[in-house]
Amino acid sequence: PHPSYYEVKKCYADIEAVSFYIKTKKLIVKNKRFFASSSDYDLKWKCSLNGKEISNGIISKIDIPPQSQKEYEIYLNIPSSEEGEAVLIISFVTNQAKPYAPKGFEQNFSQFILSDFISPSVSSRQESVPSFTKEGNSITIIGSGFKCELKNGCISKLSYGDNEVIHDKLPMTPDYYRPLTDNDRGYFNFAPNLVKLNPLSWWNNNLNLSYKTKEEYKNGELYITVFNLTPFIFSSQTIYSFSSDGKITVKHSIQGSLLPLLKVGLKVGILQEFNNIKWYGIGPHETYCDRKFSGKIGLFESDIESVNHMYMRPQENGHHCDTRYLELKNKNNKGIRISADGGFFGFNCSAHSLENIDKATHIFELNKNDFITLSIDGGQRGVGGDMPGCVYLHKPYKLSQTGKHSFSFIIEKID
Repeated sequence: PHPSYYEVKKCYADIEAVSFYIKTKKLIVKNKRFFASSSDYDLKWKCSLNGKEISNGIISKIDIPPQSQKEYEIYLNIPSSEEGEAVLIISFVTNQAKPYAPKGFEQNFSQFILSDFISPSVSSRQESVPSFTKEGNSITIIGSGFKCELKNGCISKLSYGDNEVIHDKLPMTPDYYRPLTDNDRGYFNFAPNLVKLNPLSWWNNNLNLSYKTKEEYKNGELYITVFNLTPFIFSSQTIYSFSSDGKITVKHSIQGSLLPLLKVGLKVGILQEFNNIKWYGIGPHETYCDRKFSGKIGLFESDIESVNHMYMRPQENGHHCDTRYLELKNKNNKGIRISADGGFFGFNCSAHSLENIDKATHIFELNKNDFITLSIDGGQRGVGGDMPGCVYLHKPYKLSQTGKHSFSFIIEKID
């Protein structure tokens, strides 16, 4: 289905779990109907720990009068906060066939985070430190079983053992652009030849004009700070820290923008062989900061083709926000894991470059690259659409032009 179907279905649902009290394990369910009981629904629940189901149960025929609430007790053992993120998902499914749906159809769900996600840590005690050599505009870092190269301030090569991960056509580069949606284009939809007058489109020509780096050792790790001079951005920097075991912590931050921000992130080309993806976050369909109500928290797996949605006119698609970690693996289950370091991140994975998507006016004009374009962002504006064809973003879903934006993630190998 069209991704917006899930959001509409969720928002218009006639039953929901409005609250769950951890201490008493009491669940409050509301029947939002005006005239009918909710006895045609069963309540199914499951509790997961770090995305893996650990318990479940069912309450049959929840009979709640119209416009009323009822309390139920959920018998589950809640994991300790030290074990990781525990999530309780409540599903309301039909216990009889309907004209519009079969028996067992999930009409709605609610979810409650019982304990928070624990970000991976990088050991503060390292037996050795990675070495580096600097020659011209390149810095080569070598550690135990890994090698990385920065060129012009961007990671252009990364290998663990014999497995090269990054395609040299697209090094890890600061990225503040997304292929404009119909809503981003607004009234320019009616004058496509004038779309370049839309200030949002100017991000597409965004390039780092110059950079400088600073290298230093701290706490057994190699830190490389890259200062970027970027059009429309007052201050931009990326800090890479390398540990001897091959873990790379990447922190990107910007301060101030002359243009309305579409997103704050990094993009990188990944070799095609790493086309199997798995993520722990919201899914399985695409989600955005103002269109994620319908996304479940869980573990999801897909390939590059299936994780995206082809709109009639090629545009931004396939984003997944509030991601805890993302894995890209080859057929031998080797690859990389990207984990949130502190706050969650968003990602897109596509066989098409952002430039190709933005340039195409029809789906048949899309040409696949010989690498995967991976976009990782710490924030992306909403898609809006209160009025069709116009973005009209609400304030919570905009990115501040004057404030500071920063996010961090950890790259590590998967054996």
